[in-house]
Amino acid sequence: GRLGLNQPTNSDLSSPVQLGSLTDWKMGWLGTNHYIITTDGKLYGMGYSGADKTIGFNATSPRSSPVQIPGTTWSEVRQFNQNTHALKTDGTLWSWGDNEFGQLGYGPTPAQCSSPKQVPGTWTYISPMSESTVGVKDDKTMYTWGVNEGGELGHNQQGPAPSSKKQSPTQIPGTWEAAFAGDRIMFAFQEPS
Repeated sequence: GRLGLNQPTNSDLSSPVQLGSLTDWKMGWLGTNHYIITTDGKLYGMGYSGADKTIGFNATSPRSSPVQIPGTTWSEVRQFNQNTHALKTDGTLWSWGDNEFGQLGYGPTPAQCSSPKQVPGTWTYISPMSESTVGVKDDKTMYTWGVNEGGELGHNQQGPAPSSKKQSPTQIPGTWEAAFAGDRIMFAFQEPS
């Protein structure tokens, strides 16, 4: 149901089809689920929502049509695997989904979070990896958290979980403009001196 068209799971589409009656879409994100933010700051999710409750509105069953996630000031959303992070216009960061390695940014518990929960601080960039996350705060400090088996968190440390994981945001020295992540790899742009 990730396409949000309320069609059976085996439906394939070979040309564009309009999604519902909502027309004021601002941005979207594709992943395990699909998310769309409207111009008035509403966030909608659709797709998978199983045991790790990844859509963000306290559901445990898939949704084949867009369902609004609580709140009206969303500005950006990012997802990788079963963890989702979203920013609001005031810079607050919210996350939900799988938190096995602390990749949601608020410690090891809960192991799964079915609705948005705030991560402390004011943020400008956020980018999740498969089991880790990197973010830049509004003061240009950069933080990483989650699993660190390959040294992807940038703390000159690596090894199997749980010994190397960071269960809450841990600062990387320096000032940074932005950071982006993929599957166990991170790129960051440092402020010119």
